[in-house]
Amino acid sequence: MTVQVKLEGFDELNRRLRAFPDKLRKNYMRGGMRALVAFLRKGARRRVPSRTGALRRSIGISTRLLPDGAVQGKVFTGAAIGAGKLKGRDAWYGHLVERGTKAHVIRSRTGRGLSFGGKVFKEVKHPGIRGRYFIRNTANQDANQGQNIFRVYVESRAKDFLEGKAV
Repeated sequence: MTVQVKLEGFDELNRRLRAFPDKLRKNYMRGGMRALVAFLRKGARRRVPSRTGALRRSIGISTRLLPDGAVQGKVFTGAAIGAGKLKGRDAWYGHLVERGTKAHVIRSRTGRGLSFGGKVFKEVKHPGIRGRYFIRNTANQDANQGQNIFRVYVESRAKDFLEGKAV
């Protein structure tokens, strides 16, 4: 599942950052995006339904620079694709909780049956579940505050560089 948050009103900030060395500008932008998605992860963890806490613990973030110079941030559930099993972070069912499922039939693959509550069944009719949309709702409700976090991070790093405090 992909939720996109488009940053608006950053033309002036972008113009000022073009004066910085390319590597520094990219680092500041990626750091700002990391601060933004970390904030969104916190909101998603607050909103996620939880029984065992595995899904809450599995919410992760990633950022990367795209070839066109844009910065991409992701909030995801479960192990990152290609990362293999992450201990305590493998709630593979996050997308099912996020978007819900339709009613469907679960059949035994092995022919030995499905066991629920001490009874064995050949097949079970699952009623489906409604989507909880904890990531989408977080993105919609917290996007403005997240943009402020991005702006403050980038501006403070740029200010520190100009004052000679940090690189």
